[in-house]
Amino acid sequence: MKAVNCLRFGPQGCEATNTDWTALRLLIPQVLQKHGAKREVVLLGNGVMARVTLDLCTRLSIPCSQYARSLGDALDRLDLANEGQPKLIINACGREFNFTGNLRGAWVVWDYNYAHEKHQK
Repeated sequence: MKAVNCLRFGPQGCEATNTDWTALRLLIPQVLQKHGAKREVVLLGNGVMARVTLDLCTRLSIPCSQYARSLGDALDRLDLANEGQPKLIINACGREFNFTGNLRGAWVVWDYNYAHEKHQK
């Protein structure tokens, strides 16, 4: 994934892992079940946390649609109103991005930029 956030040095050398992946492996299925969301994810972003989330969804066989500015998507005008719902939408974009796209119905929105005033609104 090229997404290391933890290193452990020992007699055998250096071991790298990603603790976000380990946590999300448990949390994403729980969030889907808790909120009654369809077992499907809409992912916003193409950075490290998006790669971690995409890898996880692939390994857990959770369908995942990805939208990102770097992929040519206009996220500020993203229209998901005709998508089946409810689904889990995950904002893995940088803190400067605030999702203002069009949604209709019941969606579960999870913003990885927690405790950020702009996103709490």
